[in-house]
Amino acid sequence: MIDAELLTVLDAITRHGSLAQAARSLDRVPSALSYTVRQYEERLDLLLIDRRGHRAKLTPAAQTILENAAPVLAQLGEIAQRAQTLASGWEPELRIAVDEALCFERVLTLIDRFYALAMPTRITLQPEVLSGTWDALLEGRATLALGAVDGLEDANLLGNTLKWQPLGDMQFVFCVAPHHPLASETAPIPDTLLAQHRSVAVADTARRLNRASFGIQPRQDVLTVASMQHKIAAQVRGSGVGWLPLNHVRDLLASGQLLRKAVQSERPPARFSTAWRRGAEGNAVRWFRRLLADPAEAAALLG
Repeated sequence: MIDAELLTVLDAITRHGSLAQAARSLDRVPSALSYTVRQYEERLDLLLIDRRGHRAKLTPAAQTILENAAPVLAQLGEIAQRAQTLASGWEPELRIAVDEALCFERVLTLIDRFYALAMPTRITLQPEVLSGTWDALLEGRATLALGAVDGLEDANLLGNTLKWQPLGDMQFVFCVAPHHPLASETAPIPDTLLAQHRSVAVADTARRLNRASFGIQPRQDVLTVASMQHKIAAQVRGSGVGWLPLNHVRDLLASGQLLRKAVQSERPPARFSTAWRRGAEGNAVRWFRRLLADPAEAAALLG
């Protein structure tokens, strides 16, 4: 029978080249290790160790066992580490859905603060848009969400699956390129005129929940892109117009690459939440929740 103990013994003998050193690395006496090897040889009816010469060598049969089982040995070690991590209360991995409206540099600052704790949780960040942030939690693609847009959640659908707490508000501004036809229009620009010009929108990433959109006029042409960075680039080129998070475009407004225009139907600040899955509240999730419950910390994240 090939098991984890045999693989560990063969690996130690290969790395150290002698039964004595292999035994020492495994915190066992050489005679006990030799007895263990002989037991496996009898059970498998195979010679595992070539004991001739000064160095202990694996036989071809033992080398074949170890080479083919090496991935299994590594997986067993990873499983053991994950079990130890869980026992400590820290999640082995935390998948965080991040709304595209958040400034990614500020998100990374938050993640760096978490890393400073030197905890064993591996972080995975995944971008989501609008309802997609809630959807990622609902579908199990993420455990924690930063920047879940309020007003898109279906309390009846999500209430038994998710929990959330206020994060804060974010200001959006209507922007056009300086060479776009709307740049010279007198503000506030009426909705009827906006509808005659293409809008740029980031595609909602929801798979199960209803997809949402903001600031698009009835029958208005829309260029749909995959990310906030793509939306900003399209509007700088004049490919369309639309609402952008102020935290993303301050420098572009200051340099004149984009112009802020007042419109008839102004958009109120978007309200965001921190959300998480019920029953998946390990130490890492609790750390993010407690930190972002502080209005000053939340404001820093939202920009």
